[in-house]
This record gives sequence, structure tokens and C-alpha cells, in this order.
Amino acid sequence: MTIPITEWPPEGLEALGTCPDCAAAGRAVLHDGLTDLAFGCAPGRRTLWRCADCGSAYLDPRPDAAHIGLAYSAYYTHAESAAGGEARGLKAWTRKALANANAYVNARFGGAQSPALPFGAALIGALPTQRLALDYRYRHIRRLPKGGGKLLDVGCGNGNFLRLAATIGWQAEGVEPDPAAVASARTSGLAVTQGGIELLDGISEAYDQLTLSHVIEHVHDPLALLSACCRLLKPGGMLYLETPIIDANGHTRFGAAWRGLEVPRHLLLFSHRALHGILARAGFDRSEDLPSVDPSPLLDAESAAMAARADPPIAFGPEPSAVDRHNPQAREFHTIAAWRSR
Repeated sequence: MTIPITEWPPEGLEALGTCPDCAAAGRAVLHDGLTDLAFGCAPGRRTLWRCADCGSAYLDPRPDAAHIGLAYSAYYTHAESAAGGEARGLKAWTRKALANANAYVNARFGGAQSPALPFGAALIGALPTQRLALDYRYRHIRRLPKGGGKLLDVGCGNGNFLRLAATIGWQAEGVEPDPAAVASARTSGLAVTQGGIELLDGISEAYDQLTLSHVIEHVHDPLALLSACCRLLKPGGMLYLETPIIDANGHTRFGAAWRGLEVPRHLLLFSHRALHGILARAGFDRSEDLPSVDPSPLLDAESAAMAARADPPIAFGPEPSAVDRHNPQAREFHTIAAWRSR
């Protein structure tokens, strides 16, 4: 399929000239002539630059904040919210497996789900693959505080994770700028407000847990976003963050067809070093990498399909070696926890 290329409204573009992460001017073209191979709804061609200082990659020129909505007319968050939508990496549970999983979730995260087998937590805890799948599904969030806790999902989409957090007792709220996604979330009775984190200006130390899953790459001012997240957390609170990483194996293999680029919705793709650096500048006391379910089989298939429908088709390289697959600096996504100092 050939995607028709029309022009992005010229008044809806902004030129940067410097890296939106570190403000360095040194850079080199990483990809030129990029198009929306993922959803085919955003017009125009884009240039992706690699910062010579922090190593992050960014679009320049890029859609401005007033026009970026043009790139989301066919976005996946418009689908109706459904239980279990965050269950990537999990297989369908039998009743016994579900009871074991519930026991682990109750012990690990502080829930009270039923049915739960007495020794289920120990069983799942001894099975690394199943344990990781559940930890990842629940975004490695902290254990529910005694007396309850407040959780905010920033850029919550259609609210699938909010539903999951609520099942284990969190007072779960979300903010989401996409009106179609908000409408989808509200059909399930979820507490979602349309807009960005700026809706919470003037509020501080209100939440025990924030989650920011595949959001930071979409925003125009990532430092302002992370600084607001830090302000909103109670002392000792935790931020969960996941985002595609520019040094991913998939990018090395598929280049301009890598699913993680998602032009032009992804404005900035961090390097590993830059991501931890901006968290520190935003005020977080410490940050660390978290284990995650490997999404590369799904992303590889989507990237290969995107390469085939490019015009002309994009050639891609061989699969990474087993050593490269396990390199934490080259995972498809970086999954990080960051804490506000007590």
C-alpha cells in the first residue's frame, strides 16, 4: 500500500534548531523524508536529527502544539476501553492460573482480588516469566499504601491501565488530551479529564504513584512534564515511565521503518543516558531501569509490514544476535522507575 503524501499545513510547523532535551546545536541527519507509515493519517515528510551531545533524536521542523492533533485522527487510543487491554505478554488464564495470579498481585501490590489460592503468590514468585509478565502488566507500581492511595496516569489513553489499578484498590485518575480517547474511557465510568498535566497546575504532593507510559515522546516540553510529575508526587512517591529508545535493536535493523519512530507523533526519542539525565534535572532523587516484557516480536512484525508498504519499500538488516537482544541499552523500550526524595 502506498500512502499518499500531502503537505502538513505550513503554519502548523515549528523550527527548533537545537535539541529539545539538552539545547545543544550540534547534530546530524538520522533519517530524511520520513512519512507516517504506522497509521497513514499524518500528512507530510519529516527529518529526524541525532543530537551530537546527548544522543537523543528529534524532529525538526515538527508539528506545533496547536496542530499536532492532525496526526491522531486514526490513533489506536480511540478504541473502546476494555478490561485486560494492558495484558501484553500474558496468555489467557485458566481459572486456577487466574487464582494463582490474583494471589501474587494481592501480595505484591496490595490488592484483594478473588479467587486467590493460598500458595499462589509463592508459586508465581518462583516462575520468572509469569512474575515479570504480571509486574509489567501492573507497571511495577508501588504497593498500595495502608488506607489507600492516589494514582495518576498521565496520557491515559482509553483508560485500560486505570481500570486495572482500580481493581487493586487505587483511587485512579487520568488526564488525556485526545477527546476521542477520553470519550472511550468515560464509557467505562473512569475518572478521566480531557487535557494535559497543566490542568493540575497549582497542585503539589497529591499522588502516591504516577505513571507515564509511552507519553513523553509525544510532548513538546518533556522537562516541564517531568518537573510537574515530580511536583505532583508526595515525598517518597514513585513515577513509572516507559518510552521507545533510539538505540533500540529494532531501529538498528529496520531504520526508517522502525515502529518506534512513529512519525510525526513521536517528537523526541531519548538515548538511555539522556532519559536518566532529564529525570534528575526534573527533580527526581533517583531513577533506575526496570525489567520489562520483550516487545520485539510484535514490533518487528509491525516494522517489517511498514517497510513493505513504504514507497519505495525499505530494506532492513538481519536480526540482532542473542548478545544484542539481551543488551539493556538496546531494548525496544526503556522502562524506568523514578522517586521523589522523602
